[in-house]
Amino acid sequence: VCIVNGEFAGYATAVGHQQERTRHIADIRIGVLHKYKRIGIGKALVKYVEAWALENNVKRLQANVVQQNEAALSLMKEVGFEQEGIRSQAFMLQNEILNEVAFSKVL
Repeated sequence: VCIVNGEFAGYATAVGHQQERTRHIADIRIGVLHKYKRIGIGKALVKYVEAWALENNVKRLQANVVQQNEAALSLMKEVGFEQEGIRSQAFMLQNEILNEVAFSKVL
C-alpha cells in the first residue's frame, strides 16, 4: 500500500504460483489513484514488487493491463516489461468487455 500525506494513493499485489513447474512465476497488479498518477508511485510500487520477487525466488513477473489504460501500458514498458500479446474480451469493467494486454518481465 502507498500512502501520501496520510491518504491512500495506490497498491501493489503479487500472487505466486503454487505448482512446482510454475513456482518461479508471480502475477502482479498495480493500482494508483488518478490524482497520484504520473508522479512515480507506479514505478516505486513495481520496484518494490521486484525486490520482493527476488527475495522469494520469483524469476518471472506477469501483469495484465486493460488495453485502453494508456498510463498503465506506458508504465509497464517504462519499467522493462515486455508485451506478450493481447487477450480479446478478457476483462470486464463497468459492464463493458475489454481487451487485455499481457506483459511479463524476467528478473
